[in-house]
Amino acid sequence: MKAVFTFFRTPMFGIMLMSLVVLDSPAHCQLCQDPSAVIYGLTNNGAIYSIIVSNASVGTTVKSSSYSGNSANSSNGLGYNATNGKFYYFKRDVSSSPQEFVSFDPGTNSVSILATSTCSNTVHTGCVTANGKAYYTIDVSGNLNFIISLQIHWTFITSSFKDQFGNNVTNVIQNQSAGDIAFDGNGNLWIVTSSTSKYALYKLPSPMPTTAQASVTVTRLIDPNTNTPTGNSIAGIAFNPQGQIFLGTLGDNKLYRLENNFSTTFLGNFSVAGVGNDLTSCAFPLGVLPVSWVGFDAALQENGKVDLNWSVAEESYTVYYVEYSQDGNNWQTLSTVSGSGNGSGIRQYRYVHQSPVAGANHYRIRMKDQTSQVLYSSIKMVDVKSRQGGISVWPNPTADVLHIQSAGAGGQVKIMDMSGRLMLKKQIIPGEQGLSVQSLQKGVYMLQFTGSDGSIQSKTFIRQ
Repeated sequence: MKAVFTFFRTPMFGIMLMSLVVLDSPAHCQLCQDPSAVIYGLTNNGAIYSIIVSNASVGTTVKSSSYSGNSANSSNGLGYNATNGKFYYFKRDVSSSPQEFVSFDPGTNSVSILATSTCSNTVHTGCVTANGKAYYTIDVSGNLNFIISLQIHWTFITSSFKDQFGNNVTNVIQNQSAGDIAFDGNGNLWIVTSSTSKYALYKLPSPMPTTAQASVTVTRLIDPNTNTPTGNSIAGIAFNPQGQIFLGTLGDNKLYRLENNFSTTFLGNFSVAGVGNDLTSCAFPLGVLPVSWVGFDAALQENGKVDLNWSVAEESYTVYYVEYSQDGNNWQTLSTVSGSGNGSGIRQYRYVHQSPVAGANHYRIRMKDQTSQVLYSSIKMVDVKSRQGGISVWPNPTADVLHIQSAGAGGQVKIMDMSGRLMLKKQIIPGEQGLSVQSLQKGVYMLQFTGSDGSIQSKTFIRQ
């Protein structure tokens, strides 16, 4: 058996994210040759296919829908075991008689029926831990169960889920009866719940419980009132090595990628209907949906202070350190800013440096998330002697009003769409003022500021 660690450099921060893929047999190696490009889907008649994520086209048939013995019925809960190269899933769901929880070995093309589960209702979710030692599932009644060593015996854990705010998540699981689960490389369980119109994302932090619990607490990352991309339920999820999540939908057979800022990107239509019924992959990323910097600006105010504004797509419990340097090499911490700590979304933060020095002042933001991963923003330099033409804009993104802080003698602001078409134009005076952007369609725009001295600055912002 060989363990392969794959590293990915993030362009914004210049740091590495790492994922773990374990290879053992020739068949396993063939399955997991490129976990960035290929995931696997299970149809409800028990067929397993490879899926090319760039366009959602279906490739190799890993397992046909033909079985000896009982035929497949409402198959679901597909999980991939990275230590032995086998797939684990319910060939026949809990509501079937008999139910059949099985493993499938692609190397020998053999299916083995394993222990009968303790689940009490239909199963739509299931996955194997990164170390390959257990399989966990949540049935549509909100019962969390697992099977130790993947074949010995099942254990009921709990039917009570709460989020970090004390909200009843079991009701969400029951009402949004579709969805899926997946483990990352740190042992955290990621849970997507979905109805045809709404979906949510939660994380059950490691270590996973292995005995009965009165209740478990999950971290809510996407609010359960969030609209599904096209009004169809999300039925399958799978990781890529970079820590993003693929989402497969039923009804319209589409594949999406959930980005770090919790937006979704459409990748394509499945070329085999129903293959998004359930998904899995060979990737167990160590960093999932890492913080994504939306923007960071530093601008000199008319009173000589430096205004810092940054926007991020974040999870809960993030801490930001405002760092300062005169030479760009030796840094000190000016202030510590706590994250909003109330779930996911794009957040705006602000800090004003009261006493910059004459000449160059360098600023950056150091972030530490709840897994103690450290990331840095880009570096901004402000020359205190050059006050004319400096601006900062916030919040970014904004829904209605964009605040503009102008240092110096003011100037003219133009707002253009990404094709260069002029949408708004306004003269502004020194100081802070608001500019309504409610007339703009949602999207990304360019703000161009021309100072009275002829200097030009451009900034992008999002109208949400």
